[in-house]
Amino acid sequence: MFNRRAQRPTSVRRRMLAMMLSFMVAGLVLAGAVGFALPYGDLNRRVDAELQQRADEFRNVAAAKGNTTRTPHPDLTALFRTYFSRVVPSEHEAMMAVVDGKVVLVSGGERPFDLNAPAVLQAIRTHRVPGASVITEANTETATLRLLISDVRLTGAPDSSGVLVVGNDVGRQRARIWSSLIRYGLVAAVTILLAGLVGNLIARRLLRPLTELRAATSEISSVDLTRRVAVSSEDTDVAEVGRAFNAMLDRLETGFAEQRQFLDDAAHELRTPLTIVRGHVELLDIDDADDIRATRELVLEESDRMARLVDDLLLLANSQRPDFVLLREVAVAELGKELLDRGVVLADRDWQSDFQQSGTIHLDRQRVSQAAIQLMANAVKFSAPGDRITIATRWADAVPQSAVGTAETATRYLAISVADSGVGIAEAEQQRLFQRFFRSPGASRIEGSGLGLPLVAAIMEAHGGAISVLSTLGVGSTFTLWLPDVSGAEETRLGNQPGSTEQDRDGMAR
Repeated sequence: MFNRRAQRPTSVRRRMLAMMLSFMVAGLVLAGAVGFALPYGDLNRRVDAELQQRADEFRNVAAAKGNTTRTPHPDLTALFRTYFSRVVPSEHEAMMAVVDGKVVLVSGGERPFDLNAPAVLQAIRTHRVPGASVITEANTETATLRLLISDVRLTGAPDSSGVLVVGNDVGRQRARIWSSLIRYGLVAAVTILLAGLVGNLIARRLLRPLTELRAATSEISSVDLTRRVAVSSEDTDVAEVGRAFNAMLDRLETGFAEQRQFLDDAAHELRTPLTIVRGHVELLDIDDADDIRATRELVLEESDRMARLVDDLLLLANSQRPDFVLLREVAVAELGKELLDRGVVLADRDWQSDFQQSGTIHLDRQRVSQAAIQLMANAVKFSAPGDRITIATRWADAVPQSAVGTAETATRYLAISVADSGVGIAEAEQQRLFQRFFRSPGASRIEGSGLGLPLVAAIMEAHGGAISVLSTLGVGSTFTLWLPDVSGAEETRLGNQPGSTEQDRDGMAR
């Protein structure tokens, strides 16, 4: 039966090691083949050259006079004796003279092979060519011989014929080459084995972050995001993968923690009005018209409060979408006048303005107005009738380091400020103002959900901007929106995209 169980894939370390060893084996085999072929071919050429040299030497001896009286050699046997007395065979050579089919002389008899062997005599009968020299091979019982078979005829003695045989033991020399090849093979095998062991250790060390990464990914869940990959201090690509993975887990852990905190805070905020409604309904006297009327008003008020809270939560969720803002060119002077017109109707305050009168900027007019109105509404809440509230716009070259958000780099920024002379904010609380559901202990009696300023920060983040606050207790507060001037920005079309309705843009947390 076919086993459908998925086979475990080969690890990167094994594949890398196998590839490295394959290239090493191929290189060593090629080097060994070349190292064997070259000496083997050189051996045959060298031996043939030595044999040919023996034939030339014999012709020189035969052409010379036999003695100082310059009388010719009386016969072939005498010629062979003269040649054998003048030439000493090399380490692997032996010589033999054959006259009229009989072996008359043998030189180098101490060699471990015998030229007067049946295989050699058979080679003479087979390869002998009258008047010529032939090089061939013969295998005896003890050696492989490279043979020079040279036919010899003496002038003046036509009926007498002889053969000069020179044998070179190439088998023993080839055996040395093969022995060197075997030793090379053993050394190569040991080298490959050691390279495999060392390469495995190095690859295991280099790829350890990947192994940790695989183990971490199999153990990480939404419940536990604390696992991290152990990364060495070495500056390698694999180590960079481990560092990037750990950074991703840090972001995920932070995001999940914020999400859990957000859900806990949202549940707490929604539980309060539900508890109030349930408590009043349980204590409702159905026979008392006044009690029914009062309970009805309370239920409607708490329902509105929950509806505003849900709208704020939806707006915060939508702020992460790429179509949250619609960038269009807006005149700064018109924007400032519009903000002032909307602010003066919020409450009886001493409204002041200080507007930049020139320039245009690309932004989402409606979203920025919502953010500014939220800041003006907060200024109204924490000030008294007759207190001063100033709305100002100006161009700035940089964003202060204390601003919340990651402002995009731009040549200039539009700063929209809302300053009041109200109660102010304690310095210890200023860093927590933009956390969801955070409310100052001194503002517990003022209506609100703690989502207003986080919504403003989300709108600024969607624009690539930031928000900052300067406040002193008993003196007042100044909130500033920092919007980057991105010249030539393309318009982002929202009106015909799903989820981008006018209702999404209406309603701001108070």
